[in-house]
Amino acid sequence: MSMLKKMLVAVAVIAMAIPAFAAVESIKVGGDITTYGIGRYNFDWSDGHDHFLQTSTRVYVNAALTDNVEAMVRLINERMWDRTMESDYENHINLDLAYIKVSDLGIAGLDLTVGRQEIQFGEGLVVGSAYVPGYSYPNGNTWIVAEDLGLQRAFDAIRVDYKGTAPVDVTAFMAKIIEKVDTNRDRNLYGVNVGFDIQDTARLEGYYVRYQLMSTDNFSLGTIGLRATGDVAGLGLKGEFAKQLGKWYPGGRDNEGWALLLGGEYNFDAAVSGNIHANLNLFSGYDGSGDNTEWITRFPYNTGSRIGPINYVLITDWAIEMLNNARVINVGAAVNPVEKICINFDWWNVNLMEEAWAGDDKTIGNEIAAGITYNYTEDLCFGLQYGVLLTGDALGMFDNDPWQLIASMKVAF
Repeated sequence: MSMLKKMLVAVAVIAMAIPAFAAVESIKVGGDITTYGIGRYNFDWSDGHDHFLQTSTRVYVNAALTDNVEAMVRLINERMWDRTMESDYENHINLDLAYIKVSDLGIAGLDLTVGRQEIQFGEGLVVGSAYVPGYSYPNGNTWIVAEDLGLQRAFDAIRVDYKGTAPVDVTAFMAKIIEKVDTNRDRNLYGVNVGFDIQDTARLEGYYVRYQLMSTDNFSLGTIGLRATGDVAGLGLKGEFAKQLGKWYPGGRDNEGWALLLGGEYNFDAAVSGNIHANLNLFSGYDGSGDNTEWITRFPYNTGSRIGPINYVLITDWAIEMLNNARVINVGAAVNPVEKICINFDWWNVNLMEEAWAGDDKTIGNEIAAGITYNYTEDLCFGLQYGVLLTGDALGMFDNDPWQLIASMKVAF
């Protein structure tokens, strides 16, 4: 039996079982299949190259029950085509989502969600994905090469959302990152986000996130942040500042890292529609003092869009802690020359904030990406993306510039 058939059978069993235990008002079954053809060159310092195809397949069942109760289950399989491995990875089906949601719990606007779920604050600077490519992505069950294109990012969490009649909303959660049943060395993630809508033009959000090793106070990463967004006559502006607190094991050194995101986007709809955008992203580095002055990254999302897709792959291949010490300027545009076609272009200029080694150059380089997508139907989309990183002196170990070409095909059903 094929992998997709197994997933459909599993979802069908779940869908048929639900009516036996609860009154069902509606059931939705769906999913998506995304296939990439990927060519990557000079990514490993030795002018090597990779050519491969990989597919991510997801199937879900969503059941709306009585009394504002909802159940969601989504299964996922991610695999590189015909990869020769001893394990039967092609048939591994992971639990991607599995949660129960109760809306208007006791009072109007109060929602409770329990189980495996996606959680994201803002654009995902601090909280957005439990899995980070090259560091903690669940490749033991997936065996995809381009983990940066993987879709798994859900947390096992308890989440509470409140949005009443006032223009204020609150989200709070507790996520289990590592569970140690027989010790007290669990690692938990806590977060609260408070948002305030200013009429229909702006939004202000403040948040606090804490990553804690439960057995000691010398291993905690607290982050406090403020985010503002607004839109006036097609011009969208955004800004986010985050400062890190607590102590980081080993040594119990104080966390002093920070990050700043600024950006603007103008949407136009004249002879052709589209947008132009510009962003400045700053991530602190180690300044040589005794404290942790570098920005410590743990659960981000959308990082590739902030620092460049190729730069993101190279950094996560080294270590997740290296997602810091960067000043990135991004300018780009997207245009829809006809209804079903979108052409996009982006440029990232990347430099170190602090010298990584004494006397070294701070220039990482300039990354350029250009692509086209074709919406064949409402459900089927084709894409082609080209990118190159023109390396600077700080990446002198590269004899040739890394570049990639990615073709994609996605269907949602």
